[in-house]
Amino acid sequence: TLFRDLLLAANDEKELLEMVDLLKTATSVVAGEAAATAGQASESLWTQPEYQEVIDELPAERVAFLYVNNELLNGLRERQEIVVKPDGTASASSPAKNLTHYLKAQGLAFVATASGLDFRGVALGDRAALDADETTLDELRAHKTYLHKFMPSERLAVYLESYGFANMIERQLGVSEQKLGFLEELGIGDLSSSNTLQQLFGKGYSVALHQNEGFLPGITIMVDVNDGRGLAGVLKESLDKKVSDLVSLLKFQGGALGESVSGESVMLRGGAFTAIRLDVKAFMEVYGQAGPFVLPDNVSGSTIWLSYGITKEGYFTVSTYDGWLEELAEEGGSVPLSEDEVYEATREALGGFKEGVVYVRFESLLALLNTFQGFREALRRDAATVYEEAGVVDDVQSVSAGIQDVRAESVDWAELLAPLQSFAFSSEAEKYRVRLGGSVLIP
Repeated sequence: TLFRDLLLAANDEKELLEMVDLLKTATSVVAGEAAATAGQASESLWTQPEYQEVIDELPAERVAFLYVNNELLNGLRERQEIVVKPDGTASASSPAKNLTHYLKAQGLAFVATASGLDFRGVALGDRAALDADETTLDELRAHKTYLHKFMPSERLAVYLESYGFANMIERQLGVSEQKLGFLEELGIGDLSSSNTLQQLFGKGYSVALHQNEGFLPGITIMVDVNDGRGLAGVLKESLDKKVSDLVSLLKFQGGALGESVSGESVMLRGGAFTAIRLDVKAFMEVYGQAGPFVLPDNVSGSTIWLSYGITKEGYFTVSTYDGWLEELAEEGGSVPLSEDEVYEATREALGGFKEGVVYVRFESLLALLNTFQGFREALRRDAATVYEEAGVVDDVQSVSAGIQDVRAESVDWAELLAPLQSFAFSSEAEKYRVRLGGSVLIP
């Protein structure tokens, strides 16, 4: 409904009327009239202390603003988690408490800048709930980012760095220590022990997505294992043995299968690494060179790499990025992410937020998506050719037409993301409060 120069919308008629009453009361007070019904009107959001606390934390100049009342949201969630028993009675379930359970309110503001768009947010903790469970919002003991100094920047599309990998495994993913017991087979002790997990994975970790020379993206996982470097060394030795046994088995098979896989030891980042190479074309020759096993041209000749090891700084790294086999700038190779110009500019826009980071370089991300799209198109064309030779042309044409219709209606991500240069998100946690910051840069 329209009220003077305001458009009001709600999915409940009563709520809409309450909004109108609040506006009438406010305009009456401003005009100096005695609002006899003011005491009977609904409470305004402006009068809520949690809302005022959130507003005070956010920039005054903003183009948009989002507010979440977590106390009401958690109450709605608890009502939805009522379990009906077979006898017809109902009882509340007891799900594991996550971060939102300890929040009372959140706010997010969007601010236009000369270089793009910033957003600043705040999450306020419920002191009573946190104190009752003897926990805090900064229990991850997040540190300033540091692993970005050792991540190659060339062709990097997405980067994430945080702290407390063991806590993330146990709490954020809901994986219990007992469920990780299968890792004991790698010979590094009792991984059902929280102490062992913390020694191996209790410090910083990062994940990166790169564009490879081939059709598959490169994924890198780096974990700071300095608290359990001896255990990490045993883990690598155990992996080496299993990889060596697998390669030897394939070599024993002989033929195309034996020729497609090879392994070698290399020195990278001052540490001993194992590199495994898979020749895709040679591997597919196992299935012959006809019918559905013919590879698209942009796949034939591709090589997939897997490398893992421990750097001289004590960072256990597993990567399928072919650029990881090169050294960093000081050794004549790729510039580390921390020294990349676009990354530095994006981090600078974040201001004082330095506890962990999520970073996206849109140019590299679009190149990666285009590579994947080209691979999918090549597979589709080859499949159509195979089925046409098999005499099912009509079915193929109908399916192809359907694919074209879906594609015509789908979102053109390249067009949407092309104007953007980069994005970064970070945070700063305290005992009862978490501040959030993000920036989108436009070149």
